[in-house]
Amino acid sequence: EDSDESGFCNSNAEALVQRVPVLDTDPENEEIDGNRPILTLLNILTAPPSSLLKRVGMLLSRLDNLSNVLVWSSGQVDTAHDACSIDVIELPRVNLSFKSRRVESMGGKVEYRL
Repeated sequence: EDSDESGFCNSNAEALVQRVPVLDTDPENEEIDGNRPILTLLNILTAPPSSLLKRVGMLLSRLDNLSNVLVWSSGQVDTAHDACSIDVIELPRVNLSFKSRRVESMGGKVEYRL
């Protein structure tokens, strides 16, 4: 129903890309590592304009092209439009990565910082 007959890649498409940690690199014996989280790749381009993901993406676009910026979430993501946390940011071409961490202030307020 929503196919692109023009040949110029104008159709809508979505995918759910996940990084699943395994214990062994043998393809016949892939056992999921339960000690590390499954990460889901987030799409900066389809994020709502006022969202944290979009604002972080626009900031990171000053460092590298967005096609080379990987933003990952360890939260449960079922569709491309689910709200989720930003847990890891990778910029492989400039050899940078950021991980969020939990910070508790003196007043008991909890924040997550990169």
